[in-house]
Amino acid sequence: MSKKRKKSKFGANVVADISHQQRGGKGPSYLTLPKDVKLFKEKVGRIKVDILPYTVELENHLDYNKDAPDSAHVGNLWYKKPILIHRGIGPERNSYICPKSAGKTKCPICEERSRQFADGADAADVPGRIGKRNIYAVIPIGNKDYEEEVHIWDIAQGNFQEQLNQDLEESPESGIFPDLEDGLTLSIRFSEESFDKNKYAKATRIDFKDRDETYDEEILDEVPHLDSIINVLSYKELEAAFLELDEEDEDKDEDEEEEK
Repeated sequence: MSKKRKKSKFGANVVADISHQQRGGKGPSYLTLPKDVKLFKEKVGRIKVDILPYTVELENHLDYNKDAPDSAHVGNLWYKKPILIHRGIGPERNSYICPKSAGKTKCPICEERSRQFADGADAADVPGRIGKRNIYAVIPIGNKDYEEEVHIWDIAQGNFQEQLNQDLEESPESGIFPDLEDGLTLSIRFSEESFDKNKYAKATRIDFKDRDETYDEEILDEVPHLDSIINVLSYKELEAAFLELDEEDEDKDEDEEEEK
């Protein structure tokens, strides 16, 4: 006797998150990949992936929506981890995760950028511009370059999620795609784009296909805790990186504070 399947909580909540967003191997240095979990990287052409949910651990998840209790609330399953990245920091043009990605409210880079803008600085002259990315747990399907096992996929919002949002708005019933039992395989077409002489792959079409098989809940044990794999520096460390301070400068500042 087959057990009665529960109605998926993803569909409407995934689609509702679109408007909420609009309101609101070796991995990058800002990620710490669990042992034996590899990165997945998109490329021009067609790829197929199953996106799997993970259990939200962060109170102030960037997708948190108080009006959608089955969305990115602590303890719920959710399908992506949005992060905010400050780019072009220091002489090596490093990227750092904004503390707001980890539920914190204060960020020295955001504060300094706001101060400089208030003083009339041009946006092009102020380092640390912010970009939005999303982290997903995916299983590549039928890809000769990847095993069909859980991978971490880190990609810019504009290179995938925006196209996904657009397609879900036209086909809201496909919002169940991350569900373990009723989910769908995403067949994604990536086209080559270029910006400032750099070429990259950008999603231009997504088709939702029935999965060949469903996933048991045990697969969640293989999905990394996406809220925990991001590396967020302390306020002081970020401030030093942004202002290009070395340890000697920091010690001097502390001594001056103590003398006041």
